[in-house]
Amino acid sequence: MRAHAVLGLLVLTAAATAAQAAVPDWAKPYVDRPVPRGAFVGDSEWVALRSEIEIEVRPLGIRRRVYRQVLAPTGGTPRSLRIGLGYDGAKQRLEPPQLWVRHGWRTRQVDLSKASVEVPNWLAEGTGGERMMLASTEALEPADRAILVWEVVDREPLLDEEVLWPFALYPAAELVIRAAAAPSGGAAPQLLLVEPREGSAPSLRDGEVTLRDVPSFAAIYGQDPWLASPLEALPHVVLRAGPPGGAEWPSLAARAGAFFRDALAADPRNVWVPTAVHLAAGAEPGLEKAARMDTFVQSLPYRDIAWGLAAHRPAPPGATLRSLSADCKGKVLLLQALLSEAGIESTPVLGHAGPGYQGEPAVPSLLVFDHAVLAVHLAGAEAWPGALTEGPGQGWLLFDPTDPLATLGLPPSNLEGGYGLWLGPPGSGLFPIHTRQPGCRRVDASLAAELTPAGEARWKLTATGDSPLSQALLALHLNQGDAERFRQTLQELVRASVPGAVLGTVRFDPPDHRARRPARLEIDGTIPHPLQSVGGALSTFPSPTALVGQALGIPALGARRDSSAPKETREPLPGRAEPRFQDEPYCLHGDISLALPAGWTVTARPALRPVASPWLAVRTADDPGWSVTVEIPRGRFAAGSEKPRLADLSSLTALFRQPFLLRAPDGPSK
Repeated sequence: MRAHAVLGLLVLTAAATAAQAAVPDWAKPYVDRPVPRGAFVGDSEWVALRSEIEIEVRPLGIRRRVYRQVLAPTGGTPRSLRIGLGYDGAKQRLEPPQLWVRHGWRTRQVDLSKASVEVPNWLAEGTGGERMMLASTEALEPADRAILVWEVVDREPLLDEEVLWPFALYPAAELVIRAAAAPSGGAAPQLLLVEPREGSAPSLRDGEVTLRDVPSFAAIYGQDPWLASPLEALPHVVLRAGPPGGAEWPSLAARAGAFFRDALAADPRNVWVPTAVHLAAGAEPGLEKAARMDTFVQSLPYRDIAWGLAAHRPAPPGATLRSLSADCKGKVLLLQALLSEAGIESTPVLGHAGPGYQGEPAVPSLLVFDHAVLAVHLAGAEAWPGALTEGPGQGWLLFDPTDPLATLGLPPSNLEGGYGLWLGPPGSGLFPIHTRQPGCRRVDASLAAELTPAGEARWKLTATGDSPLSQALLALHLNQGDAERFRQTLQELVRASVPGAVLGTVRFDPPDHRARRPARLEIDGTIPHPLQSVGGALSTFPSPTALVGQALGIPALGARRDSSAPKETREPLPGRAEPRFQDEPYCLHGDISLALPAGWTVTARPALRPVASPWLAVRTADDPGWSVTVEIPRGRFAAGSEKPRLADLSSLTALFRQPFLLRAPDGPSK
């Protein structure tokens, strides 16, 4: 499910032809404005003196968007204007852009047809139809002005709501967004300005919104997991083209639920019945039948998401069975259809599982959701860890058939504390997602290592749950039928943290829904020369903590990307959210046991002062072996918490770089 598309950029060297022309009337008031200064401009080579987005809502939700910009180069040096126009080639039509360049008192129109190329939009992964038109002009003088106009027209209806991001390829000193109904009639659409300030409510604007000092998209939007999601972190405008009465959560839930019901009704029942009968053959009613159906749907490959209304309408079960692939909505609907044949009630639930923290949505809209899961009603499962504790589905199990490591009966890993939209009776609407055992990305790793008298290490690692090692195997669509490739892939992963490690046997067991047992990965192997001498009879043994850290995903937790953050010496960018959120909870536990030759002793183990902060809890123990427990909750934290959080995370990652210190039997005593 997709909320918006973004603009991208690639330098395309080409020449453009030109003809004498006049400045368009709409641009005349803005071409003589001075080049603005301010933090919002940043390092951008161009700035929009004026930018407009005009939207005409036609009958059936078809929309025509007209974009207009007056651009000026920054920095006082000649610059080439680079253009990147994003659209969906399958669902939209991009009208050829028009470009005028004013140089002194002369204006020429530039033909971009010979200076442009269309490529797949690499900034919109997962949407197969996304395209981008790229173009570049010759170098323009500092006093020149570029006037750019282009149109994007939908080929099919959209939802009543649409998110309009004010951020584009270049910053804008002034941006106007306006919307109007088509001349043929219909109600005028509404524009709501949503600002990320706490306690601020969306404000309704009468057909037009004006924003000033808008930074570029690249300047404020990164992949920092400590930032809120764009829908909560960044100012944006919501276009509402439908009737105001249909913009409340119950009405939206009814509409989204109808998408699922209509898709189910589009197929004759006998399309999925043979599959349901085959899967349920010989199984006990209830859990065993559900477990078989869950396993089947979970095994289907994920297919890229759609655009427009199709981003919210699931594929009918027959289409999923024919292609043996689906997106999250298609998987949910197929599983719902199969379970219904087994007499098991279920209901789709929409949620937010993408990167970035998101709390309660500011505006009722289906666009705030990017994922679909299924609530399943099984008798006697109310006390299971994955049962909902509140909302219309209280006591129902929440299951994610898109996640190949999810386990029926255990909570989903990435929805706890967020909000879901219940798409069926009773009481359809928005509710906070809480399960009996709070959901988190849960991993348990256990390592048994033996140091032989010959100086070789033998080890066996067991990782259960959502381990990055298991994720990597499933992301490559590997299975144990290709045993050697399966082993070699893990060999490469393990050697990244433990050079010289040689894998022996590998075993992967997928989730067992009937036993409520998560996925399990077992690896064993050897390390020919695992010790590093530090003098005398003392040696360090770094491999155990490195292996357990990799199985738990500790390196990734410490590798926080904040390159897009504004530099401390600059004025903070408007609209930039403070990095004080955690988008996903973690529950990690690791155990290490060592077997040493006779006379060898452990002189020191990896150690860390206990951490018990609101954002991180870490505990270690040394008896009888060595263990560590890590808990990272989801949510928002106090302002100014970034530096202490970084310090705590650095301590955690440093723990897994610490070795065991061993003493040989002939070593001198202290």
